[in-house]
Amino acid sequence: GLPLPFALSDFPEVREPQSAALALPVVINGKLGAEGEADLFKLKVRAGQRVMLETQARDLGTSKIMAFLSVRDQNGKLIATAGSEKLYESPTSVGQSLQARDPFVSVKVPEGVNELAVSIEDLARRGGAGYSYRLIAREQGEDFNVTIVTPQVNVPDGGTVPVIVN
Repeated sequence: GLPLPFALSDFPEVREPQSAALALPVVINGKLGAEGEADLFKLKVRAGQRVMLETQARDLGTSKIMAFLSVRDQNGKLIATAGSEKLYESPTSVGQSLQARDPFVSVKVPEGVNELAVSIEDLARRGGAGYSYRLIAREQGEDFNVTIVTPQVNVPDGGTVPVIVN
């Protein structure tokens, strides 16, 4: 039904699968189409560069994926992971179950590395029609971005309300 959720970026957008190494910045749109599937992407980088990798899925309200990211160098050495630690207890649902956030990770490219291999999979190894994602890969500047996770905030006159931000 309408309205149909739709995400768009100022960065170039591609669809998986991609076999060639991709230049930054880029947004990769993909889907874990089968149980146990893990998608792998290669990114062109340079030593000393700071790279930010962000997933968008559950936060958009369009996917069931509980994403897990792993980042390796061109020789397969693990550099970073993100996903399993991104659990939080929402202040609006105290006492209810924990909610999964979409993971992100910042990586400083080690000396001698010119390509990163980034994999994305579901923590429970699930897949299918409802397991789509967006993987945003960009150079990270010295500043920061703040994303408000709480979709609506209603602050009473003279009151306060906690707001979740990434």
